[in-house]
Amino acid sequence: MLLLGNTFIAVGDHENALKQYNEALKFIPDDYYALASAAQCRRALNDPTASDLFARCLGAIERSADWQRKRERMTRALIVVLAARAAKGCGDQARFDQYARAAREILSGDLTVDGLSPKFFSPTTKRLVSAKDLLAEVDQV
Repeated sequence: MLLLGNTFIAVGDHENALKQYNEALKFIPDDYYALASAAQCRRALNDPTASDLFARCLGAIERSADWQRKRERMTRALIVVLAARAAKGCGDQARFDQYARAAREILSGDLTVDGLSPKFFSPTTKRLVSAKDLLAEVDQV
């Protein structure tokens, strides 16, 4: 359901994407990725309940503590970007500042390995992007 929702977002079909994310949330109500994606769709559809989903997403991220305990930099980067976007989406400036700072720490510096730059999964575009592009998403909602 998440992958199908991502496919719909990638082609700009937010209504069908939202249906898929809502189905995913029936199985795992605290899936912060599905919550963030559903909130993104609702925002694109001018649905005022998007901020409620962003708040639920932020709460789910904080309860999981995944951004602190996951070992993989790419996973932590995605989670803190989701958290920053969720905080901004629900109007929580203090938590936005906290997660935006964490995102800058994780995504800054030279990330190349053997001359290759890593790609990160964008929670916004549902495509692979550079660290610089992912960091730019932090301020977008």
